[in-house]
Amino acid sequence: NNITVNKNLLALLEYDADGNVTNGASFTNWTPIGKTSSYSYMGTFNGNGKTISGLFYDNSTTDYVGLFGCIDCGKVTDVKVADSYFRGRNYVGGVCGRNESGEITNCGNSGKVVGTDYVGGVCGINARGTVATCYNTGAVTATGAVTATDAVSCAGGVCGNNENGLVANCYNTGAVTATGEGSYAGGVIGGNRGIVENCYFLKGSGVTAVSENFGTVGEKVLEKTTKQFNSGEVAYLLSIGCTVGETVYDGSVWGQNIETETYPVLNGTKVYQNEAYAGCVDAPGEMTYVYANTEAEPSYKDHEYVFGLCKYCEISVQKVDGVYQITNVTELYWFADHVNSGNTDANAKLMNDITVNEDLISSLRFDAEGDVINGDDFTSWTPIGWYDYGTNSDYSYTGTFDGQGFTISGLYFNDP
Repeated sequence: NNITVNKNLLALLEYDADGNVTNGASFTNWTPIGKTSSYSYMGTFNGNGKTISGLFYDNSTTDYVGLFGCIDCGKVTDVKVADSYFRGRNYVGGVCGRNESGEITNCGNSGKVVGTDYVGGVCGINARGTVATCYNTGAVTATGAVTATDAVSCAGGVCGNNENGLVANCYNTGAVTATGEGSYAGGVIGGNRGIVENCYFLKGSGVTAVSENFGTVGEKVLEKTTKQFNSGEVAYLLSIGCTVGETVYDGSVWGQNIETETYPVLNGTKVYQNEAYAGCVDAPGEMTYVYANTEAEPSYKDHEYVFGLCKYCEISVQKVDGVYQITNVTELYWFADHVNSGNTDANAKLMNDITVNEDLISSLRFDAEGDVINGDDFTSWTPIGWYDYGTNSDYSYTGTFDGQGFTISGLYFNDP
């Protein structure tokens, strides 16, 4: 079953000015499985796709912190850690603090991870082990060294440090920070002396994929925008998997329902890369991939422009939790066309005031009968949702459009 220890943990935590939790006594404490290197976990833990939530551990003087503290040749698979708080000294991770020659596969963390050194969203340090097909969406923080002999601190979205290990087919969207002398913060890995292949992290965090590298980082270890995550692109890239040496690391477990899910998920809906609109017919060399949950034959389209941008190869409206975020007039017109093309249940949220034609009413000129005589001066509007009485074609809008109190101005439609 899914298991919850402390309900709504992260929302209930209170902090002082230095970021220390002040109400820890209110929660049931967790003791990591394999709490020290002398008690390293050597078995097989199958999470069966379930989620463990509300784990709380707060001791900045302790090493080996996470759902698992230390793994030695053990295997952990198919478990997700959510709404949890882990704070330790060294080797702190959402799933495991230290993975020594073990395997962590098909796991994820969406909790908060804090430590001094070797801090990672999934694993604090991966030493000669494997971390594959895993994700992190929680905040990762390395607070920096506390002694002169421990001057370097590493934080990574997936692993803080990858020491002669393999990290493959993983992603991170959580914020990663490292402070103090000699610190390293990486969107995927903080410090790497192993192999990293086919991993992605969210652009805009101000860090690189791998901060310190003395190992091998593949060409497909990249930052991706929110739109690229939302579109299904990252889910598709992860699902391809990768090959290291003669070993194939399968990524087919990755998927995403593009209409409802913001990021890739384990055991999700398959994503296909359809080479539709490959730069459009006027520019066939500029490949523009379209990702979908159904496979389609590649096709070429003529450019169709919305306010000077081709809606096929140049417009990409951000989607958050299945809702299109409309920020400007181009995206508003794109959304109208999207709905009127048959996507009548698409949901949208207005993010700004939008003006199509400035000072429209005062600019109109009329003849004696009251008809507009300068309509060609204005950009015309096509209403969202339509019905054709001649063919009984019903494209009425059935979604949810949240204007958030913003105003749309200057719409012009004139067809009696």
